[in-house]
Amino acid sequence: MIKTRVTIMRRTVIVINIVDGDTFWINKTIKNTRLVRIANYDSPEKGEPGYEKESGKLYNLLINKKVVLDIKKKDRYNRLVADIYINDKSLAKMLNKMRQRRQL
Repeated sequence: MIKTRVTIMRRTVIVINIVDGDTFWINKTIKNTRLVRIANYDSPEKGEPGYEKESGKLYNLLINKKVVLDIKKKDRYNRLVADIYINDKSLAKMLNKMRQRRQL
């Protein structure tokens, strides 16, 4: 999980594709990339248990939707690391709550 605090830029974008449960593509190039990683959330990578379920959940929540990115930084894979907001609600918090409910 990538924990970050300081916002360096805020942008509204549309999600156009899902990579996995914590990474997606956007419709605009920002800081020379269109790939975004959700800050403060981690999900299984391709080939790991839970990948399909997590990716499907993110697809249902984000695909073709307008979201707000509070961009924190770029990571070593050239992805924007950002807090994501849907209708002023934190995506990472929503996903973590969904995960907690499944484990109870």
